[in-house]
Amino acid sequence: MTQSLRYKRPLSLLLALLMLLSFASCGKKEEKSEGIVLNVYASNNSVLAVANLVDSYKSMSSYASVRVTYDEPAMLAAKIEAGYECDIYICEDERCMDWLDAEKGEDVNPNKNDCLLEGTRALVFKGVPDGADEEMNFFAAVIKATTQEKESRKFLSFIESDNADKVYASSGFERVYQD
Repeated sequence: MTQSLRYKRPLSLLLALLMLLSFASCGKKEEKSEGIVLNVYASNNSVLAVANLVDSYKSMSSYASVRVTYDEPAMLAAKIEAGYECDIYICEDERCMDWLDAEKGEDVNPNKNDCLLEGTRALVFKGVPDGADEEMNFFAAVIKATTQEKESRKFLSFIESDNADKVYASSGFERVYQD
């Protein structure tokens, strides 16, 4: 019996060491492969268009991934105002965009929020979402607190470009052309 204990103790230590090394290497691999992650907040009415835009964008950008959170526009605006991590906001409710825009007056932005990166707010696409009775206009803007400004601007440029026209058409929407 003592001879059996003599082999079990080193074997246990060896197994424990192997487990620690495997856990340590898992964490390191995950950090390296993640790269740039864009956090997009999009309204429930934009699911089809945004999902297709994200798929198309990811096929063009091999090092960036996109994480989308869908909810009601007011809920998403409240999260942005509270400081939740968000890079791009897409919604059809212009009042919610106004709520976050420092360029708007106190009548529509009573909290004097300054959450949108200047010059990035745009009317991007329009259409009738599933279950809706009328056409809606969808706005997008880069959030001022973004840690990925360059990639966020790149994504916004993509959804405003000719390259996105086929994506919108396949989703039942159309891009809004800006002057």
